Amino acid sequence: GWMAATCFNRLQSVATAACTFGPIYKKNMRVFYDTEKFVHSLNIVKNGVCGESGRVDSASRVIMAKFLLRVASVYCQDSTASQDSELKAALMEFSIHLADEVASISLKCPHYHVNSMTHRTKLRLCQTLVLLSQWADQWTAGRLCGRVMAALQSDNQLSVRYLLEWAVCLLLLGHPSLLHAHLLPHLLPDADKRLGRMCSSLTIALHTGLGLPAPAKNAYYQRVLPLVLRWATSHHFVVRLYAQASAVRMWGDCVQSGLVEVLDSLCHLEGFIHFIQENGELEKSKRKIEDNVFFSRMNVCNDFSIETIFHVLPRLTGVLEEEWLPVEVFGCWGEGPVPLRCTNQQLLAHKTCFSEESQEVRMFVSPSCLCMTCCHV
Repeated sequence: GWMAATCFNRLQSVATAACTFGPIYKKNMRVFYDTEKFVHSLNIVKNGVCGESGRVDSASRVIMAKFLLRVASVYCQDSTASQDSELKAALMEFSIHLADEVASISLKCPHYHVNSMTHRTKLRLCQTLVLLSQWADQWTAGRLCGRVMAALQSDNQLSVRYLLEWAVCLLLLGHPSLLHAHLLPHLLPDADKRLGRMCSSLTIALHTGLGLPAPAKNAYYQRVLPLVLRWATSHHFVVRLYAQASAVRMWGDCVQSGLVEVLDSLCHLEGFIHFIQENGELEKSKRKIEDNVFFSRMNVCNDFSIETIFHVLPRLTGVLEEEWLPVEVFGCWGEGPVPLRCTNQQLLAHKTCFSEESQEVRMFVSPSCLCMTCCHV
């Protein structure tokens, strides 16, 4: 009721701290903990000189994630539960608060290194944001879409960008009426638009189309596919590559789903798409697309699980192992509101697609060259 909602609103800062709590140390402390970990790995300490701290830095995040999911699944799924509307509104406000925190960090520190304190904090905030995205009502989803799309304009870390793109896809799939305001404008040509940012917009457009139910795909592809194809001839190599790959997969989905209306109304585009497949740069540069695991290997609906969010994506995007949360730390999950394990075997078997050396190079990529980050070069 209102009392629980009031308490939750007053404890927003505490909840945010719990969501972002984890193994972050200052540089001098990091040397100490790394040395301690190395000595223990040798298994030669017998006299207790180097004692185990026994800290479980992930416990707070796990407890808060489970709490938020339980509250969201109980109070946000049933729109008729008017007696708990205050608590639902409080949870929606907390989602917006998380997005505002991400934006605030971006303003304070627009450029940051991989696995830095800033990176880890944003990563943890975005993980929680993705968890809550599927329960957002339309009003909250509209506000979140605007904030998350703005955050995508400035972030240069793969782990954070994948989660932000995922959150937008879930919001748009949950509320297709937001497509016109929050996706289509990002696919239109704009002289002031940094072309490197288009990779995220094209990725979101692709996954949104693949995730829509069949009756809604006709109208969606008739509006979006021509916009995507405009970018297939862009002078920007990476944007052109992503647009070609998106158009081919969208057209394939139309054929597989039997969308006769789309195939008939856009039949003049079929020859161009076949040309892309046979003579374009797509086949030659397939590796660049395949390296983007979110674009090429994920399904935003079927792969929505605790393991994917907290373990698989961090592992595949160069995040240090101490940030990975294995499913075992979530204890007895049972029939939780979100599946515990990832069932995408391709994703689980995929190896990290870049070395530490290439990640170090990527740390210094400027926002104007964000396309390099998007395609793992």
